Formats: sequence, C-alpha cells, structure tokens
Amino acid sequence: MKNWTGKLVGGLIGLIIFPPLGLLIGVFLGHIYDKHFAKQGFGQNIFRTQQVFFDSTFLIMGQLAKADGRVSENEIAAAKRIMGFMGLTQTRKKLAIKLFNKGKQPGFKIDPQLQLLKTTCAHRPSLLRIFLDIQLQVAYADGVIAPAKRRVLEHICQQLGVTGNFSQFEDQFRTEQNYYHHSKTHFSSTTSSGLGPAYTILSIPESATHAEVKKAYRKKMSEHHPDKLMAKGLPEDMIKMATEKTQQIKKAYDQICQAKGWS
Repeated sequence: MKNWTGKLVGGLIGLIIFPPLGLLIGVFLGHIYDKHFAKQGFGQNIFRTQQVFFDSTFLIMGQLAKADGRVSENEIAAAKRIMGFMGLTQTRKKLAIKLFNKGKQPGFKIDPQLQLLKTTCAHRPSLLRIFLDIQLQVAYADGVIAPAKRRVLEHICQQLGVTGNFSQFEDQFRTEQNYYHHSKTHFSSTTSSGLGPAYTILSIPESATHAEVKKAYRKKMSEHHPDKLMAKGLPEDMIKMATEKTQQIKKAYDQICQAKGWS
C-alpha cells in the first residue's frame, strides 16, 4: 500500500499558506518525503529478512544435527564447510557457531523459529528453497538421512508450507548434488540419453521442446539470480551459493542445447 501521508499533509499546508499554487508545491515536497521514508522502510525490511534467514539457518541446522541424539563428526565438518564456503568473517562465524549450539539444545523450540522464517520470507519461495538446500547438506553428512532427521525435515517442510512432498524435494536435491559434483570434474554426456539430470535441474520433462527448455532456463536463472535474491533478503554471506546455483543451471542448459544441436 502506498504511503500518501507526506503528499496529503504537504498539500494541505501548501493550500493554506499559498493557495492554489501552494497545493502543487506541497504535494511535490510531500511526494519526496514519502519516497525517502519508503526507501528507509524497504532497507529495514531487507535487513530484517537477512537477519532472520541467517539466524534460522544455523539454529535449525543445530536442531537437525542433534535430531537422532548426537551430532556426528561428519555433521560438524559439514556445518564448518558451509560456513567456510560462505566466507564468513570471524565475527559472523562465531555467531553461526553460537546459533548452531543453541539450536541443538534439548529446550530449543523449532516451531516458533520456523513460523518466523515463514512469515519473514512470505512470497519469497526461492529463499526457502536455499534454506532447505543448506539443511539437506547437513542431513546427508553421514551419507544417508537417519529416520529421526527425516521426520524433522518433513516437519520443517510442512511448517514452511513448501509445495510438494519431502520425497520429491529430496530427489531434486540429490540429482542436483550429483550433477554438481560430476560437472566439477568433467562436462556431462552430450548425448540425448544422458540428459536426464540436466532436465531435472531445469525442472522440465525430457520431452520439452527447444522453446520450453529456453523458457525454463530463463525462469530458473531469474529465480536464482544473486542480485534478485539479495533484494529479497538473502544474506550477503550466502550469495556465493546462489552464484553456484546459476552456474549449475547454465551448465544444464548448455548441455541440453549441445546434445540437441540447438544454438
């Protein structure tokens, strides 16, 4: 909803002091006032979203890691690897560790934090997807997801109102992770028979036409563009993850186009 306070007050004062020209001058000055405070409010909202996202990421990570009764060495290593990949400063790293330790305490209540995250990231599904991707990286630290951790993840998805069931989300995550690790060493098969993972990355069937592939590619790139995600409230620490995601999407698109002979 637009803010009309400055225009209304400015117009009334201008009309009283110097009618009728004062009305126009007052509305104009009021408009500048409204724009200034609207920008301030937007900046505050972004900062708030970034703070909630960062806090939730490591609080829930701690709770998830302890879900089966103990935090394994692999899970600790995974958490540290994520912090290192983000390039956290020492101050931010200490905060992340503090949040992680708080989240794994028996008395920590997960639902209020999830509701706060859901409310803060309302209409920003791409942020929730990144959040869940990070949690799954820790859940898979031991190679498989323990039943207790799976129940927590299913509960997280339910509380956040994530579309689709957890199994579908997990399959997508595993495909993307395998594709990422495979493409780091060599470019995937350029034959049509080996394009399944690339199509999964773009969330389209293998029967998709050139136009449909291009449309899906552009949509995915738009959803995961680092600048857009920052504008939505993704903490700057996590932009590297978004950048890596766009690189993965581009590789999948290029692989399909190369195999199909599309320019």
